[in-house]
Amino acid sequence: MRVRCAAVLLCLVSLVALSSCASTYTSRGVVPAEESFQNLTQITFDEKPDIEPHLSADGRLLVFASRRDGDYNIYMKNPGSKAVIRKTSHGANDVNPVFSPDAARFAFASSRSGNFDIYIMNTQKGKAKIQVTESPENELFPSWSPDGTKLAFTRLPAMGEPYIWMKDLESGEMTQICVGLAPKFSPDGTRLLYKKAGYRKLGGSGFYELWAVDLDGDNDTQIVASDQWGIRSFCWSPDGRHVMFSTSKKARSTSAKIAYGRTLKKGADLWTVRVDGSVVTQVTSHRGTNGDPFWAAGGHVYFVSDRSGGMNIWRFQLQD
Repeated sequence: MRVRCAAVLLCLVSLVALSSCASTYTSRGVVPAEESFQNLTQITFDEKPDIEPHLSADGRLLVFASRRDGDYNIYMKNPGSKAVIRKTSHGANDVNPVFSPDAARFAFASSRSGNFDIYIMNTQKGKAKIQVTESPENELFPSWSPDGTKLAFTRLPAMGEPYIWMKDLESGEMTQICVGLAPKFSPDGTRLLYKKAGYRKLGGSGFYELWAVDLDGDNDTQIVASDQWGIRSFCWSPDGRHVMFSTSKKARSTSAKIAYGRTLKKGADLWTVRVDGSVVTQVTSHRGTNGDPFWAAGGHVYFVSDRSGGMNIWRFQLQD
């Protein structure tokens, strides 16, 4: 049963450019502008989906999940090279890879134990893995603290709400933060960016909304929400002043299973917003799918798009 639940969950989880004339969201809607990027570059080229790019702090290595050899596994490459190194090869699904701050290790979620747990693996040497979580529930979406001492992640029970947890990797202490999905540490390590559904019984739309919260669960603040679309994937800007996110009209919580999903759907686009919720600006206007953004130094953004046909990783540089 645990293996079947993990497989169902993976289908929901894994299938989850600025110009001066970019479109802006207003009460009257959006008038799309033409995409205008510097140095739009395709990074991966496989026919099977390549998703969830994460760049090392020095920009030399890109880690991502891919189905290019069957199940989802973790792969690594230099962004400037076509050579790809396969890092995991277990007969399970490995997703959500993220580098530690020094890029010596990376964390990821794997269903190799029957349900999804969080693991850590060395980037360069050996294939030994450290299991970080061991509960019978699914744990996904790891995020490293900037000092490398903590991991935040989402725990997904078979029934009920998903919760964000944090584990101290030195003491082993576990802390429950709040209801939500896919936490991401802010660049200064003081807050977590995450998404949660707007509750219909409280007048919400059911679409996923973008929030940020302090590590102790206080100062829980809504950043952006809409009754017309929901949040899919997202990331911080390197300076922590902005957030980039993807949206879709299908990013809505209609059941417990869908509440766990973060899929990439046709029509998903990238946007930016200031952390105070002001100035929501459209980044992409491609007819297909754009998601899984990673905002690197120098205004470089790695993201997933089907603009070449397959779901591959691309990069562009934001204009000043």
